[in-house]
Amino acid sequence: MIPPKLCTLLICDAVAQAPYGRRTLYGVFHHLAVAGNFPMVYGPAAVYVVLGFGTGKHEVQIELVDGGDHRVFALPEACPVTLESPLARAELVLSIQNLAFPAAGTYFLRVYIDGRKEEYEHMIFVDAHRTGDVPGKPAPAAG
Repeated sequence: MIPPKLCTLLICDAVAQAPYGRRTLYGVFHHLAVAGNFPMVYGPAAVYVVLGFGTGKHEVQIELVDGGDHRVFALPEACPVTLESPLARAELVLSIQNLAFPAAGTYFLRVYIDGRKEEYEHMIFVDAHRTGDVPGKPAPAAG
């Protein structure tokens, strides 16, 4: 068994199956502008992950942390993947209905393979709405 490597990590609005086994990603983002108050809930969203250069069965976990390394979101359980050869690729498309951002700031989407944190992290900047940006929707008021 050879541990796989993270080849792709993106977050977007949606992922669709295209002809000939291809994937089409819609609305890939690194920046979200909020028109209302925080906390802000964004969704639906999709995380697209590709693993390769490994073999065997592995467990993949995804989490989102804030700039202080506090967990904001994590999958409820790890996703199993199997790679038959180092040339094979494993694609994961994970749908997230409501992704909550508690405050403006920098967030990091992380991947763990068999409990080992991958070096690459997808950065997401969340801030106040500016003209021309696509806002998320504010979270409903508690009450």
